Amino acid sequence: FTIVFPHWGEEYHLKQSPDQVSWAKFFTECGADLIIGTHPHCLEPVKEITADNGNTSLCYYSLGNYISLQDETISVLGGMAKVTLIVEEDGVRIERSGMQHLVTDYGPDLEDVRVIPLEVYTDEQCAAHGIRKLSLGGSDMMNLDYPFTIATLYRVIDQAAKSTYVLFFGALPKVLRLSVRRSFFMLYPSCCRK
Repeated sequence: FTIVFPHWGEEYHLKQSPDQVSWAKFFTECGADLIIGTHPHCLEPVKEITADNGNTSLCYYSLGNYISLQDETISVLGGMAKVTLIVEEDGVRIERSGMQHLVTDYGPDLEDVRVIPLEVYTDEQCAAHGIRKLSLGGSDMMNLDYPFTIATLYRVIDQAAKSTYVLFFGALPKVLRLSVRRSFFMLYPSCCRK
């Protein structure tokens, strides 16, 4: 099972570039099973890739920022890839995949930085986020299109991914879990978790 971590794409674009599409097909043709991209500072789509030679892979074009003190709404929203792998006699395959959406939350003076899962992020936390102070003082026009609200964070996810991409196949024993945070990952057998 081969995982590729490319540093690619155009910063602050919610869609993959033509170069990323070409490279994803190339990596897949060369044997990549899972592609997890970084660099654009925002979420991008998750797609199944099929190369001309019939090889397939799952491609997270960009997970965005895991943690960020940037002042753009799309850059404080990131993701952690969640992939379940199955070990079979003839190899390893992806059983299930998805994404945990995360918000980098910080105070008005860039203090108290923390990463919070979007599904538990509250309106109160959103209203107190330091991005509001930073955006007011700058010339950045990005937040005019993406005002910092929970509804906007979900809109960004929809625009980037057209909904979360999830694969569900039949469950088999010997499950491995892969947790991905940008270019860091841990692979551990389910029997070893406590």
